Amino acid sequence: MSLIKLFHIIPSYIHSSLFARSGKSIPRSMPASVGPYIFIKDFQPEKNYPFKVGLYRTSSGKKVVIKIWEGRQKDIHYYDLLHQIQVLKTLYRIHLRVGPDLPASLRHIHTPKVIWTKEEANKLILASQYIQAKPLKSLSNSAKQLYYYNLVIGYLKFLGSHCTPADIKLLRLKFITQYLF
Repeated sequence: MSLIKLFHIIPSYIHSSLFARSGKSIPRSMPASVGPYIFIKDFQPEKNYPFKVGLYRTSSGKKVVIKIWEGRQKDIHYYDLLHQIQVLKTLYRIHLRVGPDLPASLRHIHTPKVIWTKEEANKLILASQYIQAKPLKSLSNSAKQLYYYNLVIGYLKFLGSHCTPADIKLLRLKFITQYLF
């Protein structure tokens, strides 16, 4: 079974590497709704980004970020999103475990919670908690940018210092073959 998956992935990877970025604009419009969530805003960083990313809300006003991979064959981006899901779940679990021990300077930094994931024949969907924040580039003062950058690095180092061996195994860089075999 795993070799069959591998023979589907290799041609898909070669095709996407050679032809998918050939300058054609691929329509990436977000669905008007996904499950109970209604579309609010497109978060696409660029037109050739391999995922659809948008902000959604429930009828009660709860906001989530939804990231969608679509394709006829599972390619490198599908497995990238699988890895992102695993990393988010693991970091959130570590954050919950060490939350009371977080230094005061790091307590306002959060890791988004994975709300749900859904896999369909040609689609993988990640819905994660929306955390209100500003991009670093929106700060005009480079000293402030560096301060916040170092704060986030300190947060990740703190979480990393509290990883169990099982957490490390889940966070380690994954290659496609690790998903197949």
